[in-house]
Amino acid sequence: MEFYNDYWHMHLPVAQDFINSNKTPNKVKRLCIQTLLDRADHLIRMKPNDKEKYRVVVAVDLPDLWGTQIIVFKGDSYFKNFFNLKGMSTGCFVLLSSTKGLF
Repeated sequence: MEFYNDYWHMHLPVAQDFINSNKTPNKVKRLCIQTLLDRADHLIRMKPNDKEKYRVVVAVDLPDLWGTQIIVFKGDSYFKNFFNLKGMSTGCFVLLSSTKGLF
């Protein structure tokens, strides 16, 4: 995995017209999100053997799933700035948080 500015990310690998379509069943959309959660868990288990702190995040973009992605942060600086929402009205919120971190 190659990091750029201490993070790596991958968007939901589906066509925008497909995932945002009203014709796509919610069951399929849930499966896409669950697959990203499963892959995030896999990445967490693959932690490199170094002293760096890594965080794995699944960012779900609702109601439009097109912006949904897995993000891996290396270190704390970009992670903390990424979620600094002062003055922003993004509607972003954390569903699950761990004080220990994921690794």
